[in-house]
Amino acid sequence: MKKLLLFAVLVFFASSCTNFDSTTQPVNPTKKAQLIKLPAHTKSAIENTFTRSKEVNGVVGDTINFHFSYTSDQGTPVNIYGVLTIPAGAFNYTTTIRLELSDQDAVIDCYPTPTTFDKPLKLDLTHEGLNLDNVGNGADFYYIKSDNSVESLNKVDKIILHSNGTLEVKGAELPHFTRFGWSV
Repeated sequence: MKKLLLFAVLVFFASSCTNFDSTTQPVNPTKKAQLIKLPAHTKSAIENTFTRSKEVNGVVGDTINFHFSYTSDQGTPVNIYGVLTIPAGAFNYTTTIRLELSDQDAVIDCYPTPTTFDKPLKLDLTHEGLNLDNVGNGADFYYIKSDNSVESLNKVDKIILHSNGTLEVKGAELPHFTRFGWSV
């Protein structure tokens, strides 16, 4: 009986130590967004956001093209352009899709939200004329959650050109609408 009790105490002690060690280690550390900034501009020159809206029948599909530009405080041109492709059958109703691009961060907010799709939408998005001196090649285009954490997206390609300040994502798959953007 004493041997059985001693064995049970040892098993309990060993399992307690194992559990203690494993719980002190981070399981899945969450990466927080560190958004890439756009060059400053004079507020009188443009609005705070660039917006494009279009009524879309999700059964048929459609595309939304957009292009916005401004001159930075330093006198250099900044261009933001792209296309959102809604494949046929992405959703089974007609709605107005609104895209808002910030004039402060390299992000795009997509509405209506929350909206999920039967087939992911595809986004090509380019920002040109940015100062990428402090941006390494580790920057990426993410889904930015409400708690400011980021989640990777499927995409065809991402291009970072430090020489002319270009960030470009091709074929980013949007399974739902929310905020998406560039983060380091």
